[in-house]
Amino acid sequence: MMSMVGEQFADWVPGGDCLLQTLEGHSYSVRAVVFSPDGRVLASASDDEMVKLWDASTGAVLQTFKGHSGGVNAVAFSPDGNVLASASGDETVKLWDANTGAVLQTLKGHSGWVNAVAFSPDGNVLASASDDETVKLWDANTGAVLQTLKGHSSWVQAVAFSPDGKVLASASDDESHETVKLWDASTGAVLQTFKGHSGWANAVAFSPDGKMLASASSDQTVKPWGGMVKLWDASTGAVLQIFEGHSSWVQAVAFSPDGKVLASASGRQYGQAVGQYRSGVADIQGPFELGPGRSLLARWQGTGVGLG
Repeated sequence: MMSMVGEQFADWVPGGDCLLQTLEGHSYSVRAVVFSPDGRVLASASDDEMVKLWDASTGAVLQTFKGHSGGVNAVAFSPDGNVLASASGDETVKLWDANTGAVLQTLKGHSGWVNAVAFSPDGNVLASASDDETVKLWDANTGAVLQTLKGHSSWVQAVAFSPDGKVLASASDDESHETVKLWDASTGAVLQTFKGHSGWANAVAFSPDGKMLASASSDQTVKPWGGMVKLWDASTGAVLQIFEGHSSWVQAVAFSPDGKVLASASGRQYGQAVGQYRSGVADIQGPFELGPGRSLLARWQGTGVGLG
């Protein structure tokens, strides 16, 4: 379900097939990677129950965070880069001091695996998505639960805040209605429910201007074990584009900083691929191939895509 790359992961430059670093040190599958806001540090989450921070330039290990009693499924930096959140199969979220590695908060309240975390743009609120079919909003400073968002009928796989922090998107495996929901981040009210995927909704991402939402899924309408990306109008819920270039489940999506390109990451039986799409235009500018064993993550870093 989440991205796995064995015991290592790599950063790639799109189009050039240029391996920059191979970072080894985890003893089990790596589930997620994320860059710090300044791009100098990379955090990785693993089934070995640890989080590691790496120097993005040299590949050196800066910190190893231990404390979870289950695999770590996701990580997210606060906007100022000083706090790192981790989501785990032990049903908790931990907040760490990214500089010292000290545990600042352990957030308890979910009754299933926690699959994703996301900070609000101002860093004051943390959202978490869980197998218990809920999304929780937490005060990132005190650890108090602000909202528990109920409405999904299955695992919630992903969460993302709109750029202005007013809206939260969630992606779920809701049975027969694989949905994306938009919530009012202040009141917890459901603003929109986007239906149209025929397979699990695995990831969501807002465009930088907040007007579009991309969702990634395991739709099999085109081919068995296929996947697709949908681009939605975040205000009306209308489908703007459907991208069907992947031959396997799509696990992650990310907009470029200028919003003109959307990257998507998919798993294939014999490797993975990432397709680049001009947002609002269906012409596929990729995909470009990665070697076997590469991960299913897409993250924009600088002017290119960082692939876990």
